[in-house]
Amino acid sequence: MSHNRYVRYVSIFHNWLQPARASFNHLHKQLVGLDEWETSITQQTRMLQSNPNAFNE
Repeated sequence: MSHNRYVRYVSIFHNWLQPARASFNHLHKQLVGLDEWETSITQQTRMLQSNPNAFNE
């Protein structure tokens, strides 16, 4: 992705088991290249800076 001029940001998704709507028990990861940064990502980044365990609670 470092050679793709349209990719400015990278997001990694990690899904597993039934809560992620998995049809069978397996680990699933995705690497996505983004051309712009959404407001929700900025809000979540600020939330994680103040509470690093926010998604683990």
